[in-house]
Amino acid sequence: MIRAIPKASLRSLLLICIFQELVGGKPFLAVAVLPLLETRNEIVRQIPALDREVLMLARNDHQVRLLMTVPGIGPITALCYRATIDEPSRFKRSRSVGAYVGLTTRRYASGEIDWTGRISKCGDAMLRSYLFEAAGVLLTRVQKWCALKAWGMRLAKRGGLRKAKVAVARKLAVILHRMWIDGTEFQWSADKVVAYRRVPAQRAGQMSLPGRWRWRDRPILRKAQFGQH
Repeated sequence: MIRAIPKASLRSLLLICIFQELVGGKPFLAVAVLPLLETRNEIVRQIPALDREVLMLARNDHQVRLLMTVPGIGPITALCYRATIDEPSRFKRSRSVGAYVGLTTRRYASGEIDWTGRISKCGDAMLRSYLFEAAGVLLTRVQKWCALKAWGMRLAKRGGLRKAKVAVARKLAVILHRMWIDGTEFQWSADKVVAYRRVPAQRAGQMSLPGRWRWRDRPILRKAQFGQH
C-alpha cells in the first residue's frame, strides 16, 4: 500500500532539488545555503507536533475553551489572550482592555485643538494582530449571524472593511474580558438576520445598497409598502 506524502514534505523535497541545481558547481555557496535549508526542513517537520501541543493546551484549559466559543477565536488567539491579560482583575472596566492592547485611537487636545488619529498600537503586538485576524474571520467567513457581526458589517459599509476589522477587534478584546470575569460563554443573538434589512424584491433594482435607508429611497419604500408602482 502506497502512503501519501504530506504536502509539506513534497515542498521540502522540491526546494532541496531547486537549491541543488542552483548551487551545482559552486561549493562555497553550497556551504552557506545547505545548512540553512536543513534547519528550515527540521522546523517544518516539527510544526505538526507543535500544533498538537497547542491544541492540547487549549483543550485542557477550561477558560481557554470558554474564550473559544466566540466566533473567530481559535486556540492560538485564546491562549495568547490568556497569557497576555494574565489576571483579568487588573482591569476595573472591560473597556480598558481595548486601550491596553493598542486598539483605541490616539487623541491630542490642547486649547482649541482636538485631534483624533489612528490606533495607538500600544501593548502586545502579537495579541493585537491575532484579534485583527479573528475580526476578519468573523466578518468574512463565519456564516452564522450575531449582533457583533451585524455591527461590524454596518461599519464596513460606512468606512470600509479594514476600519471595521479594527473596531470589531477592539470589541472582541472587551467581550473576551467580560466573559472571563463572568465565567460565561458567548451569547449568540436570537435574531438570525440582524445585519441589515433587505429592500423589497420588486423594487430592489431601483434602490441603493441593502441596509442603507437613505432619504432619497423613502418614496420608493412608501410605494412598495402600499403596493404602488
